[in-house]
Amino acid sequence: MFKEIEIQEQIIEKLGERDLYPFSVVFSFESPDGGGILSITFHFEQDLTKLLDILKYKSQCDKSGWLIMDKNNTIILTGLALLNLYTNL
Repeated sequence: MFKEIEIQEQIIEKLGERDLYPFSVVFSFESPDGGGILSITFHFEQDLTKLLDILKYKSQCDKSGWLIMDKNNTIILTGLALLNLYTNL
């Protein structure tokens, strides 16, 4: 549980460095030895759009780890999409 909170705080910090201030960041491990799942919700649509630009979403060939919910400005990342976030933030 503490590792998840640590990861959430690191992501919030990295987003803040890019002038992105999320409403909510929730991380959970899929399994003790596996990858994770991350949800980020923003107050404003333009913040979600800015994050997608930082992550080069439009040029990604494999979008299987991305779930974008435009109506509530939320993105859920798993697998390679989550790795992409780690490397580009």
